[in-house]
Amino acid sequence: YYVTATDAQGSDWESPVLVDAVNDVGLHPSLAEVAGSPGIAYYDETNKQLMFCRALVADGTSWASPLIVDTDTWCGRGTALTWSDGELWLGYCDWDDSRAWRIRAGNALASYWTDRQLIRQKAEWPHIHMADVNGRVEALTKDLLNGRPVCNGDAYTQQTAGPVAIADIDGQVGIVFQDYAT
Repeated sequence: YYVTATDAQGSDWESPVLVDAVNDVGLHPSLAEVAGSPGIAYYDETNKQLMFCRALVADGTSWASPLIVDTDTWCGRGTALTWSDGELWLGYCDWDDSRAWRIRAGNALASYWTDRQLIRQKAEWPHIHMADVNGRVEALTKDLLNGRPVCNGDAYTQQTAGPVAIADIDGQVGIVFQDYAT
């Protein structure tokens, strides 16, 4: 479902709109504005694949047919949408082989997607976060074997981490994480 507030404070809401009703869908969602309308990436549990759907109108009351972004079994858990240098990027995890991937929308409407790029082998799903930092798409995951935060494939710290997040902080990569050791 997609729902939008009727005011800037989020104190009143429209009725939820069904986006995709086929089977068990909508797990691990992420949301971004795409060509002036909401766009949603999510996991289709029934078919074990990554999906994307964009609203046809800005208020999200009408939606295009969902697109299959990745058909590899178990791909799409832990999605993250972000804009970088005018391009929409989607990060996601592959539960079957514990890899983190990113893929770029092929056009401004995200009506097709380019070839996926491997971010990290042995990534812990569903921990993936993405951010635009100075026109670069930066992806943050966690190492499956030791739980350490990993930014674009490079370990950030020797500490085992809990939940993680990434953002552009004055043109630099900023990372937050919970230190499980303390």
